[in-house]
Amino acid sequence: MEIPTSEGPTLKELQTILPICRNWTREKRVMIGLLCLLCIGIFGISSNSRLPLHCAKRLMDREAFQRYLWGRVGFNSLLESIKVLTYEGKKSYTLHSYVHVLLI
Repeated sequence: MEIPTSEGPTLKELQTILPICRNWTREKRVMIGLLCLLCIGIFGISSNSRLPLHCAKRLMDREAFQRYLWGRVGFNSLLESIKVLTYEGKKSYTLHSYVHVLLI
């Protein structure tokens, strides 16, 4: 497994680890699962995009990871993804999930 130590992992890299990690300790398997959760559930990034390293490092301290305000991170990530959209040639966009947050 060749994941650069200066960058966070991609979802594809994490998915290649899943079949291998069955014999690892429970703690390490949970860490891989939480990294996948960050990629998919919190950041909603492409499978080729790298998870920010500072967020991946938060897993080193489980209690600090659980106390961290991930809802705020997810909301900011959603807003940034909306800001970078190109609206040329489109009359509308459909947002799935998180829509109730934008109504506030």
